[in-house]
Amino acid sequence: MQIAVMDIRRWGYNKISKYFYKDEKEKASFFIELAKLNSLNYDKKVSPYGFLNSWGSIKDRVDRYYQGMEYIVYDTNPFISNVKLDDLTKRKFRNTYESIMKNIGKDLNLSDSDIQIMSDLGLKLAYIDYDDSLLKIFTFYNTVLKWAFFTMQESNFSKNNLSFLSIISIMTYEDSEAFIKIINNSLV
Repeated sequence: MQIAVMDIRRWGYNKISKYFYKDEKEKASFFIELAKLNSLNYDKKVSPYGFLNSWGSIKDRVDRYYQGMEYIVYDTNPFISNVKLDDLTKRKFRNTYESIMKNIGKDLNLSDSDIQIMSDLGLKLAYIDYDDSLLKIFTFYNTVLKWAFFTMQESNFSKNNLSFLSIISIMTYEDSEAFIKIINNSLV
């Protein structure tokens, strides 16, 4: 049996989702919650291509509350805070972010509208002041983006001293809550 990073990623997204919703009714409720927050922040107009334009003003907030996004941004360009932003970097971020959202949507069997809401809100969260009422939503986004980052390259497994088998073991024997804690506290 051959296992690919893509299979591990899909299995991980499904394991993560089980923490936030157990069935289709809870899934619909969760995405209604995301849609409401997205609508409440209608004034924050941001696109994946233009997201990095304001990186200097949001990076401290992102560093404190939204580390999943920080991983994706610094994977795009590790020196983003010190270099002039160019179109290549903006395109790379856009392509990476859109690919992540499409993969999550496909792996979780989401509708196109749920994927779009999830994508829009994922960018807007970088501009939203954190409070405890948003803990569940920030946890969801931090977890899926960190998992996406971790599974982007096989080298990330070795950086964390993990193998495919150890990840499979964690996903098999740990519950969703423990898996989320591992992702948010252990993975680089």
